Amino acid sequence: MQYKATPLHTLIRDMGEDGAKAVLSTFSCPRNPDIEAFLRDNAIPSNKQRFSITYLIFDANDPALVPLGYFTLASKILNGVTALFPTRIWRRVKRFAILADDMYQLPSVLIAQLGKNFAHGLDKRINGEQ
Repeated sequence: MQYKATPLHTLIRDMGEDGAKAVLSTFSCPRNPDIEAFLRDNAIPSNKQRFSITYLIFDANDPALVPLGYFTLASKILNGVTALFPTRIWRRVKRFAILADDMYQLPSVLIAQLGKNFAHGLDKRINGEQ
């Protein structure tokens, strides 16, 4: 099976906000209602405000626009990062860090949300490895 990741803002551009909301409403995650609530209620506003970017995972061979899963990326500043890295790796990473208030800060990307769609057995069409 082949998958494609589509940015939510592309879906909004192509279908309009109401069309994108209709696609998002097909997502169900009874194991973690917060995952479902984020996608349905907060993903579009977060994308609009550029707090995060959400990607929907679709079956590339299925014409139906039903997401198999999604992930959301957000930027995050890591504080006091020197203890996170061995010295030899820290030397490479340090050029991206900022020294502020006697503490190094490192911009990073955070997987803010991650979930798969359990509606109609769709969870069986994708696993965590994909």
